[in-house]
Amino acid sequence: MIQIKKALFSTSLIVFIFCISSNETSAQDNSNPETTQERKPDNEKMQEYQAAYNSMLDSLGLADQQREDVEFINTKYRAQMQQIRQNNEGDREAMRPKMMELRDKQNAELKEVFTEEQFAQYKKWQDENRSRRRKG
Repeated sequence: MIQIKKALFSTSLIVFIFCISSNETSAQDNSNPETTQERKPDNEKMQEYQAAYNSMLDSLGLADQQREDVEFINTKYRAQMQQIRQNNEGDREAMRPKMMELRDKQNAELKEVFTEEQFAQYKKWQDENRSRRRKG
């Protein structure tokens, strides 16, 4: 019984030390002004993207039914993309072909909802947004 208590205590101590050291490492990473200014939390990035996306949709002058159709399509593909992220545990190389395929399918459905002019504006926005992300 004493050996079990010693083993549990030792294990707990090791886990505690590991947690403290990993917190110090992440605190050191956050103290670097270059990385903290460049990186934004995912939630903040997503909010910025969503605001830009909504603004772009507003600029297209969509009819109410078009807007509903776009929201339906986006919701459907958002769920599928989340599933891919979860299944690939953040491995971007493994996700890339699957995400590109989904994006192509999503765009094909959106093309059916938009007029030619609206879809051209949408694609232009998508391309500009992609180049902004690449630049950082």
